[in-house]
Amino acid sequence: MSDREREGNVLRIGQLTWTDLRVPLSTIKVGATNPPDFVKWNDDGAGSAGISAYHFSPTVIEQVHFDAQLPHAYHEGSEIQPHLHFLLPNVPTAGQRVRFGLEYSYSNVDEQYSATTIIYAERTFDGTETIKTQYIAGFDPDILDPNMKISAMFSCRLFRDATHVNDTYPNDVIVLEFDFHYQSDGIGSEYVFVK
Repeated sequence: MSDREREGNVLRIGQLTWTDLRVPLSTIKVGATNPPDFVKWNDDGAGSAGISAYHFSPTVIEQVHFDAQLPHAYHEGSEIQPHLHFLLPNVPTAGQRVRFGLEYSYSNVDEQYSATTIIYAERTFDGTETIKTQYIAGFDPDILDPNMKISAMFSCRLFRDATHVNDTYPNDVIVLEFDFHYQSDGIGSEYVFVK
């Protein structure tokens, strides 16, 4: 290992903690095929330009693409819990459900990317939900690879699985952010590429 790779010794924390690898949807890329609309969802009520976000259709499978890198604080080989944060523009009725898919592939440094895997997140509404309220939907199953290391790169496609029989919410869903919950065993790594 070179001197450059040995820089930056850090204090390790003994207790595992959870944190987020965040992917705000305002930083993602959309392709030419079925991008969601980027539309205003909130304003000051007096004609302001307002706040916009991606609205995913209830009838078309719309998708976005992004990459994310596992931080040096990641507890290598531990589970990763993907989830998304979203809003509803219309109040759902009890029993309606929304379904999203995540297609992903990942690679440790100096390793080949895996074949893609698709996992799904569903949220069933109980009828007490309101508009402009933040909700979370978790993907199942969690991602678990005992060989996953710091600086592993994920390449992902996030989509609303709108044509699936389980997606019964008849309105757009406004997605604000996608996250990976991951376990941290310190504030960084002792070496640049090795934990």
